[in-house]
Order: sequence, then structure tokens, then C-alpha cells
Amino acid sequence: MKNLGKILFISLVLTSFGFATLTTNVSQRSIAKGEAVEVTLEAQGTKVEFPTNEAIEKALGYTIENVGVSTQTFFKFSSNSGSSKEVKKSMSFSFYPNQKLKIPAFEVKIDDKIHKSDPIDITLTDTSNVLDGLFKAEISASKDEAMVGEPIDVTLKFYRRIDQKVMKLQYNKPVFNNFEVKEKGELQPTQEGNYIVQHIEYTIYPKKEGNLTIEPALIHIATPQTSRNNVNDIFGAMFMESKWNKIHSNSLAITAKPIPQDAALVGKFDIVVSVDNQEVEANKPIKLKVEISGEGSLDGLEEIEYKLDGVTCFSDDADIDSNVQNDGTIFSTYKKSFVFLSESDFVIPKQEIKFYNTSTQKIDTLVIPEYRIKVKGGKPKTQSVVTVNPSTNQPVVFKAAPLAKETHGSIDKAWLLLAFLGGGVVSFLLVVLVPKLKNPKTNKRLSRNDEIFKTLYANMDKDPRIEQIVRDLHAQKRGDKSVVIDKKLIQEILNNLQPKR
Repeated sequence: MKNLGKILFISLVLTSFGFATLTTNVSQRSIAKGEAVEVTLEAQGTKVEFPTNEAIEKALGYTIENVGVSTQTFFKFSSNSGSSKEVKKSMSFSFYPNQKLKIPAFEVKIDDKIHKSDPIDITLTDTSNVLDGLFKAEISASKDEAMVGEPIDVTLKFYRRIDQKVMKLQYNKPVFNNFEVKEKGELQPTQEGNYIVQHIEYTIYPKKEGNLTIEPALIHIATPQTSRNNVNDIFGAMFMESKWNKIHSNSLAITAKPIPQDAALVGKFDIVVSVDNQEVEANKPIKLKVEISGEGSLDGLEEIEYKLDGVTCFSDDADIDSNVQNDGTIFSTYKKSFVFLSESDFVIPKQEIKFYNTSTQKIDTLVIPEYRIKVKGGKPKTQSVVTVNPSTNQPVVFKAAPLAKETHGSIDKAWLLLAFLGGGVVSFLLVVLVPKLKNPKTNKRLSRNDEIFKTLYANMDKDPRIEQIVRDLHAQKRGDKSVVIDKKLIQEILNNLQPKR
């Protein structure tokens, strides 16, 4: 009988795996304003497809955050069909409702059939931004109307009556959906009448136009409460329990207007552009540096790129940084470098970036000028270049760095960094060198492109022959069959760069 029970139990478990299942769970069904609801969809079958984030947001009516998907794979067994694979897949996300709602049924495809999750009711508890006259929370903004990308200062204030003790505070910051947010930090508490006031400041930037809402902040407050068991004990005051309450702030409505005349940025910016040379030998690098800086956000700036016929162009990823200044403004920088290699004369075309200047309230233009590059000893080439005509009646903010003199015998690290990212060089190294990196002197086999590159890049100053090797590889990639690559020399250099024991 015991064996029969075990067989029956195993049979039930294994056969239950054969059914498609879908469940929905939420973190809580009753929340206060400013609290998040976490939703988890769990599905099981041989194949599971969850709805897209966009489909969920459309059905839900809220922006979702913290989206995550996890998958577990297991096998079911059958005496007839043998084993087959099934998956258990979970999708989780959170959102911040500002009113009671019914989480709708979501469509999930399991084993090529549509299944619908169960709808769930969410209610909002009665909380206020004032608690018994002891505490209060509010948020305010420096303006209720701004352009997309224009900064808005937001302050969260928490008021505590002077005679009221607080054991602990937990802040849930305001919900800034559709805003880019920079938290400036907490200021020193101040006194306003009978209240101690704590301030937290933010700078936000609308990311899209329209009527936007900053949802309330939620604050959990722990206050001391004497234990009832010890109320008559002379030591009772030493044993304090905490009582938790929560209040939420008000919400704020912000009108975000479109940027006029298709400007890419909003703020006050300058640009510095420099090119290290305008006359080089064939296949010698030309480096162009671009740096944009100023007040405002540069996160929305599209990547600056170059694509030139007959010219190899490398670039690093843009370095974008922003910091909060003492006066509360955001100062941002955008830095990017380019390296151009060619066998004949070429032109680096002009590029323009329009921005709305918050000081002059006009459209200004940042200009990367045109550069005509002369290649000595290269192949003659006829090249036509189409550039954007400069804007008329608009100021151009441009500061050109002086041209540097050509140097010989060494190569700039930045261009080597970019050059080695070229697919032709990496492919050559992988095909030719990786199978041979089995020297017993090296404890570490370089089996990936980035490992090979990092070794060369980090130690390039130790061997001047690297420059010539890179030039040869580039020329070979360009189709120059007269170039002969010394594979033994390359391997010798790589081996010498490895740490010796």
C-alpha cells in the first residue's frame, strides 16, 4: 500500500505538469497614495509568451517600473511519450495608482493558446497629508509649466511639531513618471512656527509634452509608545514600543510644452571642437574631439556620428556626466572622440545641433565645423561632400582649439583604443593568434577579442612596434595585398606582454 501511495502521488505530480496554468499575485490589495503595487504573473507550459510592457501599460493605464522576467525549466515524464520539457515563467512589475482600480485581465500565450489572468481590485486607504496636527507633508514646484527638457525644481517638505518625538522616518519619494530626475539631497532642518521642517530637493526635466502629474510622496512615521504592560512600572518609560503611521503629500500637475523649432536641447550650452591635424600621411590617424557643456540636461542628445565613403571612422561611446551645482542648477558635459583613417584626401562634414537657450529664449546653434583633410602620399580621389547650410540670423557658439603639430614615433592611446575596436583588426587577431596562445609562460589564454585588445592597449608604451603593426593591419584590411604581416612578431609581442612567473 505504501508503494501504491508513492506511485499515485508521483503520477499526480507529473500529470499536473501537463496543464497550462496562469496565476496573478499582488503585493497588497489596499494601499495609500504614493505606495506601489507589485504585480506578478506566473505561467507554466511548454511555451510561454507574456504581453509587452506597452500592452500592459495600455491596459493598466499606468506606467510600469521594475519589470523583470524569470524562467525555470524542468522535465515531465510519461510512460507513453517519454520526457518533455516545460517552463515556469514569471513576470513582475510595479506601478503607483492614484485611485482605486481593477487590475485588468492580461492576455498570456501558453502553448500557442491565449489565456487571461484574473482581474484584481485595488483600493486606496484614507490617508491625508496632515496627521492630527502633529505631522504634515507637501511638495511644491518652482513652476507648473515648462518645455520638454527644461529644469523644474521640486521640494518635498515634512513638518513635525516641535513637541512630537519621532523614532524613525521612511520616505517614498514622489512618483516622477515621464520626468528625468536628479536628486539634490536633503537640506538642514529649519523651524517654521511650531514645526521642524525637513526638506528634500529634486530637479526634474519633462521627457514628453502634455499634461503630466507628479504623484504624492508617502512618508511612514514611527512614534514612541509606552508599553501598556509597563505603564505602572517606574522603569516603564525605558521600554518603548513604536507606533507606525503614514501620511502622503499632495500631487502636482505640470504642463510640458514642446520644444520650439525642433531644437534638440534646452539650456545654456557651449561647444569646443578640436582636430589634431589637417595634413597627414596615408593611413595615419586624424583625431577629432567634441565637448559640449553647460546648464541643462544632455541625456536626450542623440549620438553624434560620422559615416564617410572611403574613410574608416572609429569613435568611442559618448561620456555624458551631470552634477548638481551649489546654486541647484544642473551642469552637464558631453565628450566624444573620433578617429579617421584614409588613403586619400577627405572632408569631415559640418554638423549642427540646435538648442533652446533659456537665457535669451531663442534658438541657438552648436556647430562642429567642416575640416578638409590633406593626405600626403595617398591615392588621388574625387569626393563630393554634402553639408548642412548654416542657419541665418542665429548666433554660432564655437570655440576651436589650436591645431597640434604632427608627431612621429609614437601613437595616441585613444586612437589605438578605437582602432582595435574595428572588426577587421579583431577578426585577424582572433583567427591568427588565439589558436596559438598556448605558450607555457602564460598562465592566461587570451581567447576573446577584448582580452587581446586590453593587453595591447594597457602596455602599448612598452613597444613602439605596435604602431607599425596596427598600420599594417589597417592597410591589409583596406585591401593592400603588398603588406606582409609578421605573425611571429605579433605573437612575440603578445607573449612578452603576459605576466611572467
